[in-house]
Amino acid sequence: MSGLHDAGISTIAYHDNSAALVVGYRNGNIDILQRENIINIPDLLRKQVNGDKSIYHISFFQDNALLCTGFGVMVLDLGKKQIAATWYPGNGGNFTKVSALAHDDTWWYAATAEGLKRAPLQGANLANYESWQAMEAMPVSDIAAVGNTVIGLRNGALYRWQQTAWQPWGPGGMYHDISVSGNLFTITAANQVMITNTAGIAQSTLQPGGTPLQALSNGSITYIADSTRGLVIHDDNYTPIYPNAPDDITLGDLLVAGNTLWGSAGAVTANWQATGRTGKLFKLENEEWTNYNDLPADLVTLAYTPRDNKLWAGSFGGGLVSMPDKTIFKQPYIDAALNDLTAYRVSGAVADNDGNLWLACYGANRNLALRKKTVPGKTLSSPIFLVPMP
Repeated sequence: MSGLHDAGISTIAYHDNSAALVVGYRNGNIDILQRENIINIPDLLRKQVNGDKSIYHISFFQDNALLCTGFGVMVLDLGKKQIAATWYPGNGGNFTKVSALAHDDTWWYAATAEGLKRAPLQGANLANYESWQAMEAMPVSDIAAVGNTVIGLRNGALYRWQQTAWQPWGPGGMYHDISVSGNLFTITAANQVMITNTAGIAQSTLQPGGTPLQALSNGSITYIADSTRGLVIHDDNYTPIYPNAPDDITLGDLLVAGNTLWGSAGAVTANWQATGRTGKLFKLENEEWTNYNDLPADLVTLAYTPRDNKLWAGSFGGGLVSMPDKTIFKQPYIDAALNDLTAYRVSGAVADNDGNLWLACYGANRNLALRKKTVPGKTLSSPIFLVPMP
């Protein structure tokens, strides 16, 4: 979205009363989207913190956004657009990761790396670690509350807090997330979404396909965040909503060919090792994005030859791919790496002014290749050899 101040969104949440969408980033940056304005709150980003500044969870209390971070909880005043306080529930006031925060009618509950902590909902100085009581040493990864029913998620199982300890609750299974929708819980599992009441009885069970990670419902419509299908909306049917954008991070290469922009999702490490990122290419043409999947992993370099209108994508391990036909070239066109005869590591690709394609083949004995339309039927000595590709 144009106007956001960072990349690497870790969590978002919407505040009804102020019509504000709060966006948290892995580096601690914060954006507020409100009435077509985007307001940046860089306080945590700029703060010198010897710890984890990632924002893991956002909830709301009155007109404040409560940001769970790797060191505690930051209170963001949505009216004044400023940080109002910082809570440190860690032992002795030490930094500790807070995965989620919830409250019932009496207490705040913080799911921390040190276990469950609670503090009075009213009348306490929550910035003082002494206000936070350790309730349970075993940590939970998520926590949510409806009224006085507090539910936690530990190792994929659901538990209810019963004054002094966690007790198994609700339907059995392995779960990803607990969220609150009105007076109900929405719970996501590997292939389903359950909407339950406070007694743990399922009111409805949805099977949207894919891998649902989080869901919210307003009663008639359920919104499902799915790791493979994007946003899925359920009313009478399941409708996936695909944004007009790449479906992955463009870590590899960018190339403009005529009026078309290409990008790739591959990457290598700092010491030139494959990362195994899924093989994907992205094409922007006439303001529409097209995603190409099921390609060799780690596509790290792109080149274009105008004379035959081909895009070439080099994989660090899987050879060379020509688009749009998806033809893959390996031996005899490209030599394998000397230390792995199954790896064809194209680390660089460029087209010269005559339309010839040059390839860098990392780790190969003959580590530079040239693709021409007409070549002699022989191979030149290292490091350059001619490849009679189609």
